[in-house]
This record gives sequence, C-alpha cells and structure tokens, in this order.
Amino acid sequence: MLLADRYRPLRLIGQGGFGKTFLAVDVAPDADLPEANGLDTAEIKPAATLKTYQPLAHQQSAQRDSAGRPQTANYCVIKQLLSYRGQTARQIKKLFQQEVAQLAQLGQHPQIPKLLAHFETDAAQYLVQEWIEGENLETVLAQQGNFNEAQIRQLLADLLPVLRFVHHHQIVHRDLKPANIIRPVAGNQYVLVDFGASKQLTDAVAETGTTIGSAGYAAPEQTMGKADFASDLYSLGVTCIHLLTGLHPFDLYSISEDRWVWRQYLTQPVSVELRRVLDKLLQRATSQRYQSASEVLQDLRLEAKSPPASQKAPVALRTPSYPPTPPLLHSSTQLALHSNSHRTAGCNYGHCPQS
Repeated sequence: MLLADRYRPLRLIGQGGFGKTFLAVDVAPDADLPEANGLDTAEIKPAATLKTYQPLAHQQSAQRDSAGRPQTANYCVIKQLLSYRGQTARQIKKLFQQEVAQLAQLGQHPQIPKLLAHFETDAAQYLVQEWIEGENLETVLAQQGNFNEAQIRQLLADLLPVLRFVHHHQIVHRDLKPANIIRPVAGNQYVLVDFGASKQLTDAVAETGTTIGSAGYAAPEQTMGKADFASDLYSLGVTCIHLLTGLHPFDLYSISEDRWVWRQYLTQPVSVELRRVLDKLLQRATSQRYQSASEVLQDLRLEAKSPPASQKAPVALRTPSYPPTPPLLHSSTQLALHSNSHRTAGCNYGHCPQS
C-alpha cells in the first residue's frame, strides 16, 4: 500500500492525544524497500487526517547494491490525526490549511523542521516535514546523566531565540519538554520539534479551551485551557530543572510546602544567577513570570539577534494570575501526549528506524 504513490506505511509505532503514528518509508528510485511488518492497513482510515514527516535523504538501510554500495531508504513517520466529534469536512479542511500555513512559517527557522510538501488523497490530508536526525534530550539525559550549568546555559542560549521567533508569529508551542528538543547529529544547535499542540494566539486567547500539554511540564494556566507566551517559558524552566536533577517534575514540587524544591536535588553547583532565572521561569502566577524570551536572554546576559523587521511584534496580552497549584496533578488533566516519545532517538515519534 502506497500513499500518494510514494509513502509506504510499515508499522504502528505509537499513539497519543492527537492520533496514531506509523513508521513509513519514502519510496526512492532503485531502493530496496523493507516490507510492511504486520501493518493492518485498516488502521489508516480514508477520512482521517495524516501527517507525514520525511527524514534526511542520506538515512542508510542495511541493503547494498551489486557494487557493494549502501542503498538509501528514506524513512518517514506518518501521523494519523484524530478528528474531534462534531467536526465537519469543511472544518477539518480549514484546520489543515491553517496548520500548513503555520508550519510553513515556522519552518523558516533553522532550528525548526521545514515543511517540505503537503497534499490530499482520498479525502485525507498530508504534511511532509523534514526529519531531524539526532537524539532527544530525554535520551541524552538517560545516556549521559544530569546536565551541568554550562549545558543548561547552552540549551537556553539555543532555544530562547527559537521561542522568540515562534512567539513573534503569535504561536504558543504548548508542549515544550525534553522529548521535543533534539540534539541533531548535523549542526551544533538544539532543534525544537512537534508543533502538533501549538496554538495561534487570537483575541480569544483568554477563552477557556481544551487542556493540552504534558503532565508536569505544562504551566498551571494550561490546566484551565489557557496558554500564552509565558506558558512556554514555564515549560522551558521545568525542562531545565529536570535535566539538572534527573528527576521528574512531580518529584521536584512539594505539595505540603506548595513550592518547587528542585535546588535540594542538585548534584552539581549552580550559580546564583541561573538559580534566580530558573525560579522566575517557574513562577506559578503568570504575572510574576518572565513575559518574553528576550527578558530571559537579558537576565542571562546572552547576546541574541533581533527578530527580522518583517516580523510583527506580539500583541499585548492580559496575563491573569492563577492560584499556585501543583503541576498537573489531577488525572483529568494529565494529558501526557505521545507517552513513548522519551524513548526516541532522532525524532519524537516513538521509535526511529534502524539502519
């Protein structure tokens, strides 16, 4: 079975709040392609929306040609999105068009996967996106142990300009966590992936909506279906203390004391300056938190390029304060999307193809 006469699903590798994820291969001329591994093609329903992510063209398979040269198999990941009840075909199409425009915009940044193509077949919609070869930070943490201050500063220096770019496009990522940050094989800057939970900010940003985020990393306002730029900064702060301590965010928050206790679990010294920055990122009330990535860069005294003049400045948003509540403790709000993504090396889609 081929999608668009090009993409062959191989096997189901995971599923989460937004849909099912399949390992697939992009058919290339003269390539010796692997066979589907027990995939039930009924899993891919014509009415569903599918996202296709294309990897680097040089990904090698174990097969070799007659001259002994390794052949390439362009592995990709197909994500089958779940449609919410009550959505009409027109609404689904509109949402898809909005997502295409959003990903095309974001993909202009070198630290965000590019949108390569999009198409429709059999009433289904597809996105073809660059796949980043490397390891996510959950994997890096498991392999190399806790991060030190220099590594955290490098992470912040790499990601804060990316967030500033995203926010200047009026978009909130809403699912920033170690599994969605890739340390690429090629290049020396971290890459931010998985914008499936991202949201375009509008005048209705303060309206209560669907709770989206990962348990422990999502800002408290996200439990109420609200998110703004400061929500991503909160998640970045939680990511940092997880990498510094090696502990899950739930273990770094004291319910009895109603405060973060991450400093007690440090295994290496951290400067007063960085501790203050992290504490401000982790403030429960948005009014006491950093309001922009630029503010964090200034406090860390990190040089950052100004955004292009063509980028529209973010709208002024009213950021209400929320009562201090533990990070997503209630089971009804623990929407840990793509629960197997922490095992991923090279992408955040569950399991990467083996060469």
